[in-house]
Amino acid sequence: VSIELMPMLVGVVVAALVGLFAIKALQWLIKNDKLYLFGYYCLILGALTLICGLVELFAGQTIPQMIGG
Repeated sequence: VSIELMPMLVGVVVAALVGLFAIKALQWLIKNDKLYLFGYYCLILGALTLICGLVELFAGQTIPQMIGG
């Protein structure tokens, strides 16, 4: 199996930058006593995930299949 170096390096750099941003954002939330915002984010994302999963379960196909993708 051959892996190209450039796409792998770009992936590593992007993942590192996004990870660093996420850590800094979480530190800011904690420092400014706004961790409840992260809780709301998790609640909304979790609800959307459950809704999508139930829609897919009852429809018998994935959401991309439903929208023609």
